[in-house]
Amino acid sequence: MANASGSNWQEDVYQKINSMKDIYLPALHDIHKRFTTRLQQEQFLPEQQRKITNDVKLGPFMTMLERMIQLLSVSKSNIQPVLKDKVDGYEKTIADLLNCHKQILEKRGQSSQTK
Repeated sequence: MANASGSNWQEDVYQKINSMKDIYLPALHDIHKRFTTRLQQEQFLPEQQRKITNDVKLGPFMTMLERMIQLLSVSKSNIQPVLKDKVDGYEKTIADLLNCHKQILEKRGQSSQTK
């Protein structure tokens, strides 16, 4: 990610994040909105009727999702040197999460069609 002089790493990282933002941010916002809406709806249901619960897995998932959204919304002036070596790993994590979510939605669609 460094150019010939190595001095413009911040611009390179910013451009990479901007590209990721265009590709991934709408889908991440959609997932976040769906989970948040569902959690708000279910908080008023009796516990045995809840499909999603604020259990051990959902809390960290929502935190990770919010951090990914925050990463893709970072301003150029707030990009720290440590991000230079981590941005590719973050992109892989985001892509994996979106692929997993897509597979879950496809399975739900298939199971509802067979009912």
